Amino acid sequence: MLAMMSCEETEIALERRAHGDALDAELAASVDAHLAGCERCRAYAAAMTVTSAGLASIAESATASIDWAAVERRIRERSMSRLGHVLVVGAIGLACVLVAGFGIAPPGHLPETLLVMLLVSAVPVAIRITAVYRGTRRALALTSRDDLFAAERAYLAHRLRVVRAGRWVALAVVVGVLATAVVEPRLSARLGYAVLGLFVAVVWIRTLRVTLPELERAAAELDTER
Repeated sequence: MLAMMSCEETEIALERRAHGDALDAELAASVDAHLAGCERCRAYAAAMTVTSAGLASIAESATASIDWAAVERRIRERSMSRLGHVLVVGAIGLACVLVAGFGIAPPGHLPETLLVMLLVSAVPVAIRITAVYRGTRRALALTSRDDLFAAERAYLAHRLRVVRAGRWVALAVVVGVLATAVVEPRLSARLGYAVLGLFVAVVWIRTLRVTLPELERAAAELDTER
């Protein structure tokens, strides 16, 4: 025997069905039985059908106007440019470390100071370059547009998490390095720390003004495709 349903219970079940939630056989039969004898709920169901169709049509029209071939082309171009960007920034960073090392090194300890500073800074640069290179190779090897979009979404989500967290780490580094430059007794050391601090500050400002907005725009563009 089918359970008697109220109008409110029927409307909730209709909402579930409209959102793709499959109803069990008994509940579905109870909903159909209620609809057969309730004009109000039949009107509600009809209105839901019209609304869902209208929303689907609007979404289809919005996505139909997007040139997905151009989106795919931009993703592949971005994949290529990322490696070049990381190489340029890494080279500039290492050059700044080298210049700063000449000023920071205590008298008579220039070679070992430069070696330590270069090793410490080269390790994260090498890790980042390797990661971008491998990601670029994987992206360019993908032939399916869906696979490419999925890979790009995963990359953007990861980069957004890293950048949003790393911007505050970079700010702390800038403040710490510039504070050290102020209290250093030797002029050459003050200049060395100032060079490092200014480099990190430029990267930090560019991250806030350019990198983060670009990542957010790219992620929003791909979300439209879903």
